[in-house]
This record gives sequence, structure tokens and C-alpha cells, in this order.
Amino acid sequence: MQRITTYWLSLIALLLLPLGVTAQTVILEESFDEITSGSNTSNPRFASLARWQGNENILSPKEVYQADKAILVGSPSNSRVGSFELKELDLSGNAGAFDVTLEIKGCHTNKSGILKVSIVGNDESAQEYLPVKYRGDEWETHTFSFAGGQRTTTIRVETLNNTDGNYKGVFINNLVVSQKQGEPTLVADIKAVDFRRININSTSVRQVELTGTNLTAPIDTDIQGTGKEAFKVAEKTNVGDQHTLSLQFTPTAGKTYDATLHISSGDLALDIPLTGVGVDPQNPYGLDPNATPIETLNEPFTNDPLLAGWREIAFEGEVHWMHAMPYDGEPVMSIEAAGTGLKARSALITPLVKAPERNYKTVLTADYRVGSAKGGELLIKRFDKQGNLISLLKSIIPTEPTEGIAYKSTPLSIPIKSDGKDSYFVFEYIGDDSPENEAERKTLTILLDNVKLSSEEILEPVITTDLEQIDFGSIDKGSKFVKAIVVTGEHITSRITAEVVGRDKDFFELDKLGLPAMGGTIQITLNGTKETALEATLVLTAKGEGDNMHATKEIPLVGKIVTSTQEVLADATPVHFTSEGLTIEHDASVALYSADGRLLLAGSYRAGDNLRIDYTGSVIVYVEGAAYKGTLR
Repeated sequence: MQRITTYWLSLIALLLLPLGVTAQTVILEESFDEITSGSNTSNPRFASLARWQGNENILSPKEVYQADKAILVGSPSNSRVGSFELKELDLSGNAGAFDVTLEIKGCHTNKSGILKVSIVGNDESAQEYLPVKYRGDEWETHTFSFAGGQRTTTIRVETLNNTDGNYKGVFINNLVVSQKQGEPTLVADIKAVDFRRININSTSVRQVELTGTNLTAPIDTDIQGTGKEAFKVAEKTNVGDQHTLSLQFTPTAGKTYDATLHISSGDLALDIPLTGVGVDPQNPYGLDPNATPIETLNEPFTNDPLLAGWREIAFEGEVHWMHAMPYDGEPVMSIEAAGTGLKARSALITPLVKAPERNYKTVLTADYRVGSAKGGELLIKRFDKQGNLISLLKSIIPTEPTEGIAYKSTPLSIPIKSDGKDSYFVFEYIGDDSPENEAERKTLTILLDNVKLSSEEILEPVITTDLEQIDFGSIDKGSKFVKAIVVTGEHITSRITAEVVGRDKDFFELDKLGLPAMGGTIQITLNGTKETALEATLVLTAKGEGDNMHATKEIPLVGKIVTSTQEVLADATPVHFTSEGLTIEHDASVALYSADGRLLLAGSYRAGDNLRIDYTGSVIVYVEGAAYKGTLR
């Protein structure tokens, strides 16, 4: 192990240089020579990984492993990122400009995690680099250049997910922190300025701190680019080598603005990207009312980028939805706040989808998995194309803490009202990893897969009956007569209700006022309380599955109630009773009923026909519509 932190060694090296030559002063150097075991960096033996506890230079190691005169930061099994911090350093020299140089390479043959280096407490100073060499290759040397060093500065080194997958491990060797001396410099404390999301016609202010040493000309600024009208350098202040620029962002439309802040002094120049999003408070998700709706939504997330029309909006924090490949090799969209130290609110938004009109059954389906849950929330919302919230469809809030990712997906199926409103569907993630007290953090991991909107036509409800009309014929006043009707229901979602309407509805009684959706039998009793020709209707109604879907069936009830009958006694009557039944005197249509209304015989007969009837008791016989009372013995 080699550690050089002595001011005098650096000063002697500086004095030995010729005048006009720039010296590089080493503030800290860590060679990791004290590590003599662990994985071979050319061919890692993952089974022999041993955690490294750090030393006086390397503090708070997390997921850091021994690698034989080097270290492996992050797990090689794609499961965890790694990090460590350097001991507190005095980096106030050279106006706070300094370099961090490392030898690095990835731990996989064709992929690597991203290496991120930042000043603790200055999130905007963070820089990222993806190694191009991998385990079997020689080492690659990379330098991160910073501004903003102070007398007490802590540097953080960590790995991140690769945007192309989940590989996180990075080998590190020969870490050096150094500062230049004596050279004119112009540096900024940040690499880019993101004003994030601001309501239109409102103003957001950010500051850029510049450090200029030995400058040969004043500092000039100019804002360039297509979105420059929304940005402004409002104020400049100078205190010695320190220069502060106050920037303003004032959007006038609901869109993304991009520009570049060009800073120059003599031959020195800096270009700082500026970005910001104007937000319409009436449409904070930036939904396009003029978008052409797609006919179907079916996104399995097998491709990267996503299908056309999908968008993501990060309302808060730097946590984003990312295309990822989890352990089972199935591509998903993934988001995770754990380990970021940030608040997170990010929305994944579908294209505008055509919604069917009524009489369709529509459902939004998806598969999801949760993990690393300490709270957090996933909201699923539906918006119309003007940006109005139609409904909050689902809120997923884990109730129990979990460590790993669920192995199996949970199917999600949400009925969508078929109202003809073209819709955007939003999957909105909310988490908070920022509280210092770990118990107060609310984070979870979401893996989202197979988002689909499907519709199926709803069939019209139908009521059918075995009779299209119920004819009670002629019955004697004061008597009762019963008829039955068989009812069948198809595509019915309610009970089938029954009632009698019309002028003579009060003459009728139903044995039941409702039937199951599939149908049944109803008996109708006619009470002959008054002489009349009947005017009434049996009405059957039911509901279908679709909105305002109804089925109605009307059955006319017909017949007569008469006040008298003739005894069959004389030879002139059209029928005669015999010991076995009836004798027909002339051609006629005949119907014979028992006293309780049961039909015993009906048909057209010729004169002289003898009809045998197996019945004993009082009867009523109708001959060509005329009623006669008699007795069969």
C-alpha cells in the first residue's frame, strides 16, 4: 500500500519544476497493494469473493470485495451496487479544481456497471463513466475532473446499473487524487443545469459557481440553442477568483426547453447544457390533445426503445423507469429508489389509446413484481386526451417489508369503462429514500411487464318465451283460470322481472314476480270477477352486461269473462253428454275444460263423432265460442 498525503513532498516537487511548467500535486494515492487475496481480475472466481473492510484512505465500503492488489466495487451477480468514500481531504488549492484518476475495468466479458464519482453534499458535481475494457483486458485509466473542492471535501465512488442491463461490478486499482498548480483555469461547480419541471409563466432560479484563476480576460456569458428564450443570466457577482452566475428559467409553453450556457474568458471556454420543462398546471403530465390514438395497446417490453408514443416524466428526483433484464431473462420496465438517497416520483405513460364505445367489455392488464419494499406506492391512472383525470384505477402499496424481488409476477386486471374516451394510462411510482433515519424511508422496486388493453363486444340481452300470446278463452264470471308460460334469458345479468299492465291488470295474479337470469316458469291466474273482453299484457324485463342494456318482452293476455252458460239438456244443443264422454251434433270446434280450468280436450270435430273422456265431474264445453255447462259421470 502506498499513501502520499504529505504537503511537503508535493511542495518540493513543485519547486523542482522549471518556471512556467504546470505541476500536478498528488493529494492522495491508494494502490491497494495491501490486498493479496480475492478474485483474479483477469478471470474472477466469484465463489471466492471476500469482502474488503477498507483502510484509513477508503471509508464506509459497501459491497466492496478483495481482488488481489485491487478491489471489485459492486456485486458481480447483478444483484447489488457498491460504493465507498475517501477520507476527508483539503482540496481548496487551485481554486478548488482537482482530478480523480483511477485504473478501471468491468467484471464481465462484454458488459460493466457504470462508475460514478461525486463530491459528497454536491449532487450536481456527479460524473459517470462506463468502462470499455473488461476482465481479461488490460487496465484502462480514466480521469474525472472536478471543481468546488474545499478544505474539507469528501469524495464518493460508487457503481450504478448499466442502462443496457443490470451489470454493476467494476474493478478499481491505483486511485489518485491530484491538483494542478500555476495554470490559468476556468471551472464550474456543475456540468449541467436542470431546472426540472416548472409551471408556465413561473420562474425558477439556479446558481452556477465559477472559479477562475490567472484569467487573462473578463468572464463573458451567452445563451445559445433553440430554447434559449426561456433562459436568462440574471446576475453576475465576483469575489476574487469566485464568480457566481444567477440563472433564470421562465417557460411560456408546456414543453421541454434545451439550450447551452457558453462561458468564456480569453482562450478558456465552458459549455454548460441547460434544460427545463414547462408545465401546464391543467395538464401536468404533458398529454398531447392532438395525438392520433392507436387502435390497440400491447407492450411486452421486449424492445428497447419502447413502442412509439410511450413517455416517462420524472416529477421529482433522478430515479427513472428503465428497460431492464431481471433474473429470469424476461425484459421488463423497472424502477427502484432504494440506495439513491433521493425522493422519487416518476410516471411511465402509454400512448393515447382508442377506447371503444358502450356495449364493449374493456380491461387493462399487466404483470408486476415488487421487492425491496419499505413503503412506497405505484399508482395506475387513466386520463383523457385533454389531460383530465378520468379515474384512479389502482393503488399498490406493499403492506409488509420485503428484501428481494418476488419470483413470480402478479397479474393485474382492471376493468375500464367503455365510454368512447380515448385515454392515456399512467403508471406512477412514488418513493422516498432521502430521510437520514432509515426507518422513515419509503422505497420499493417495481418490475412492470406485458401492458395490454383489450376489448370484447358485449352481446345484447334477450328474453324468449314458449308463447307469444296467452289466450284464456271464455270463462265463467266468478271462476278462476290458470295458464303457464316458460321464460328463457340469454346474456342477462339481473333477475327477470314480471308484471301485468293494462286496463284489466287487476284481474290477474302471478305466482312469482321475478325469475333467475336464465329464466323459469310463471303461472298466471285469471280471476273472472267482471264480464269483459280482456285487455292486459304480461311484461318481462331484465338488464344486460353493458351500460343501458335492457331486454323487454311483452305477451298479450286475451280472452273473455262471460256471465252465463246453458245446461246441455235438449236435443237442439250442439253436443250431448254420454256415459263415456261427448257426442258431436254438427261440425264444430270444441274445447272442454274442467271446473278448475284444466284443458281436457280441444279440436275440430265432425257431426256424429263420439268423444271418449276419462274424467268425472263438472265441466265447461266451448262450441264455436259458446259456453255450455255440464257434468261427466
